[in-house]
Amino acid sequence: MGLMHVRSDKATKLHVQPGELARKLVKEMEDHKVSRLAHVSVCDRYTVYLCPADYERLRGREEQIVAKLENHLSKHARTKAYEVLDDIAVAMVVDPDLKPGRFGILAERADPIGPDRAARVMPPRASTTIISPKEAAQLGLAHQTIVLKAGEQVSEFNHGRVIVGRARDVDFRVDDPNVSRRHAAIYWAEGRVVVEDLGSTNGTMVNGYPVTNTVLRPNDVVAIGDCRITVETR
Repeated sequence: MGLMHVRSDKATKLHVQPGELARKLVKEMEDHKVSRLAHVSVCDRYTVYLCPADYERLRGREEQIVAKLENHLSKHARTKAYEVLDDIAVAMVVDPDLKPGRFGILAERADPIGPDRAARVMPPRASTTIISPKEAAQLGLAHQTIVLKAGEQVSEFNHGRVIVGRARDVDFRVDDPNVSRRHAAIYWAEGRVVVEDLGSTNGTMVNGYPVTNTVLRPNDVVAIGDCRITVETR
């Protein structure tokens, strides 16, 4: 669920290889799994950020590589009987800020489509276990609203994970040079709202204290760069 930046294992060549992407993707799945009662939930959306040179080198095989990475993650989830909200998907994009030999991985959960959206367990065999909407709500997987406020900027989000940062493609954009492109994430976990720093350069603060991952309480203030954000739920 966080954006992980790593250096390629092929240090002498400074090229990212599909095999190491597969290993790091599994690590991200394992690092960000969430245990709820008898179930273990994992992310089903993975974005691989590549430097321009590596992306150009792999672009001709992108469809084939992505299919293999998705299959690799799906097999791992089935072996572990992990729970997912949707089919596992992997995307490769360019990040011009990355240096040669480095790549990033952002692991996220699929956006709930509505109150009838059910979580699925990836079983060891071909069958699929369906969790009822009521049980999904009890597990913190149901549709809920997060409202972020920063000055006159107010945004509502009905999906499970909100990315805050300076990049143009994030959910809640903060135009501040002290804010990283993908600075922090705010999301529901076990019925509570959590803020997670995504390895930002200047860090994330809650009520004046630096945090890496913490539950937000009413009236807490999240600070990234010079921006102060309050979080409400509905």
